[in-house]
Amino acid sequence: MQDPEARFKWIEETGREIFLIQGTTVWGVVNRETFYPDHFSKYHDLCVPKGKELASWLTCGPLLGMCMPGCRTMNPASLADSTQICSAYCSVGRYLKEWELDSLLAFFWVQEIKLEDLDLSPEQAAQAKAVLTSPSSTPQEVGKMRTLLAGKYSKKAGNTFRGMPKAVTDNGGVTVEYEDGTKFTGNSDRGKRVWKLSCARCHDTKASPLTAKKAKHLSEDSEKFHEMLAKGTRHSFTRYMPNFTLERLSRQQAADILMYLKQF
Repeated sequence: MQDPEARFKWIEETGREIFLIQGTTVWGVVNRETFYPDHFSKYHDLCVPKGKELASWLTCGPLLGMCMPGCRTMNPASLADSTQICSAYCSVGRYLKEWELDSLLAFFWVQEIKLEDLDLSPEQAAQAKAVLTSPSSTPQEVGKMRTLLAGKYSKKAGNTFRGMPKAVTDNGGVTVEYEDGTKFTGNSDRGKRVWKLSCARCHDTKASPLTAKKAKHLSEDSEKFHEMLAKGTRHSFTRYMPNFTLERLSRQQAADILMYLKQF
């Protein structure tokens, strides 16, 4: 689901335990054609072990822009490479052992998109099954059907830069305006809920006990607040914050969080 407002509505209506965080779900991940696209292309310069050799980011690199012997630059079209980058860099952990990587990839394949998950009528689903399973189907027919089905799901996670507001009005409330002229007024009650579904998943924890009350300083510097959301913090080998794209947190939700923090 690439729309954070629709996702928020679905969470509120169903009570399901999913969140408004930077990463996407693993459902359908094996059906994608690229990983770490667009704004996350910076990860494409990172390194992964070439084979079964055990390595750490210290022995793998990149060092001076180059991968160390026994390692190579990650392939953004490889789910295995992307999983290793996620484990070693994004999670500030280590590269996975062969059995660990194989186990994760097996789990990912269980989460693949099935024919019944697509928005097909019963007639279209029956036709797809007939074309793809019949030995009499021509390569052209099979290719055409595969193209049709591939148009029903995302090939990559959305990665739209959220932008920075050009103006913030605070007259007892919060209204932000962006370069494209769109304006959003914050709602504190909604912001409290969005904070718990997004920021608090990392910050209000033992690892990073930054409660909303302790984060009130962010509401005093709205430019810094929006910059953190749009750009994250600098990648390092310690904990850092990835950025929120528009597919992960809406501009309205950002205004709501800001308004919520201001009450402290």
